[in-house]
Amino acid sequence: MNTEIPQDLPSYFHAHPEHFEFRSSPMKKVYLVLAVVFLILVIFPDWLPLPTWLVRTLGVVGVLYAAVKAYLDGHLYDKQTNSKIVQVAHKKFNSAYTTEETLLASLANDDFATLAQTPSLNNQPLQMYIFENVEGKTFYLLLMKYFSPSDFRGISPVKIVSGAAYEQNKELIRSINGF
Repeated sequence: MNTEIPQDLPSYFHAHPEHFEFRSSPMKKVYLVLAVVFLILVIFPDWLPLPTWLVRTLGVVGVLYAAVKAYLDGHLYDKQTNSKIVQVAHKKFNSAYTTEETLLASLANDDFATLAQTPSLNNQPLQMYIFENVEGKTFYLLLMKYFSPSDFRGISPVKIVSGAAYEQNKELIRSINGF
């Protein structure tokens, strides 16, 4: 098991560029061109035979939509398997039913049943994030904690579940989900 405790899972992936890479899709360029077209309509609304306020409103909405889509476009990939890694679960553990030590021990000992059965509740400090590489048959699990409103970080090393352990526990790990 990796002993490095990252800030969060995306930070872990970015810290290991030899294994992971972020790829944007070809649609990113299309969204950027659309954003420019809508921006031109905001600046020059008289080009369309519609009321100026309508053209500008549509232009602003179009710029915002296209810019956000372009910014969010892209996915994380595993270089070895050339497959996408996506977040599959997020659980906020109910602090009344568990402790940090119990969750850390369950994660370290591959006790995924305890993690799945522990009740969840919204707005809790202990949270589990799970990413999966379906084609590469690998899970990445990280237990995180809120120490303050501005300090939310990992408290465990990233647990990587692959191979026979992946096949044996995949449904159980996917069931670790909550608010």
